[in-house]
Amino acid sequence: MNLLNDITLFTCTFNNNLLTKCMIMSCFKQLKNDIPVIIMDNGTTEICTEDMKEVFKVIDNTNFKLTKNYNQVSRNHCSAIDYALKNCIKTKYVMLCDNDILFNKNIKTLFDSLDSLKEIDVVGEIGWDFAKGDRLFPYFCIINVEKMNKENLSYFDNNSFVENSNKAIIKNDTGYSFYELIKNNWNIKQIKLKNYIVHLGGASHRPLQRKDKWLSQNKDLFM
Repeated sequence: MNLLNDITLFTCTFNNNLLTKCMIMSCFKQLKNDIPVIIMDNGTTEICTEDMKEVFKVIDNTNFKLTKNYNQVSRNHCSAIDYALKNCIKTKYVMLCDNDILFNKNIKTLFDSLDSLKEIDVVGEIGWDFAKGDRLFPYFCIINVEKMNKENLSYFDNNSFVENSNKAIIKNDTGYSFYELIKNNWNIKQIKLKNYIVHLGGASHRPLQRKDKWLSQNKDLFM
């Protein structure tokens, strides 16, 4: 099985085209291969540019054209992912990533090792960081989206999130409800994300100077 022949890179972008472009460049560089790319543009002030639309498939969800505005970052992100997985991914697998990650050379080794497996359901890291509740981290994971849709599973469950008075998720963040659906009957290959990516984290809330510094420090991963 050649996984690269049947996988789509999917990410959401929110008012930050530069990070999105660098993440995709990093993926192509480290995999030494170009794969189909779908971007869900969730922007409200900065939308995907024409050059991005010429090269990649961009789903226009700017100002919530396609998904509901839940007025909470994680809910909106999770809802957008769910829409794309159900409606836009045509390959058997999807490589779901945040747009504020960069890949290192180990990603190629991972893909090569996966090719020796007969079947893959999920590849990713299970755990929790800022909000309690084990989840499939959405920063980078591989999902058998064909199986997901065949079993009529949803990535988004609005009732699963627990937030505080400031609308910050404190329990059961993005990837939690999906993991609950699959944890007992899907074949999950667990990895440590730090072995394959560097993650800025909270990119939409980071000042521009912080993002530029992070990209400069890691430019060898995408340039």
